[in-house]
Amino acid sequence: MNGPPYPDTRGLVEALRRQTPPDLQYMITDMFETITLYDNKAVSAKVEPTADHKYKVTLIVDARKMRANGEGAETQIPIHDLIEVGVFKARKTASSPCTPRRCGSPSRARSSRSSSTSRPPAPPLTL
Repeated sequence: MNGPPYPDTRGLVEALRRQTPPDLQYMITDMFETITLYDNKAVSAKVEPTADHKYKVTLIVDARKMRANGEGAETQIPIHDLIEVGVFKARKTASSPCTPRRCGSPSRARSSRSSSTSRPPAPPLTL
């Protein structure tokens, strides 16, 4: 075992910051430097067949982001985060667990109510 200085999380955070692009730096702050909480929920979902025999899924999502202090007091802060939403292609059974299928890139929530559209190749059974 080496002697001092011993590694700690500050070194990890510095290394992560060096490798993270500028538009994702907020994630380092949210995950390692502050107590960040999210309250996300799907408000509505609409599925439409498309001319190319695929499907267009439009989701309306409410997303809130909060910071908490050491005593648990939460304050809502502006959200401009990448939010990943799963579209499920099958029903869950004991022999066939339902797994999310990624249909496109995560959407960036720019306000507390956002719309996300994906184009899965098969009709989703669960959103």
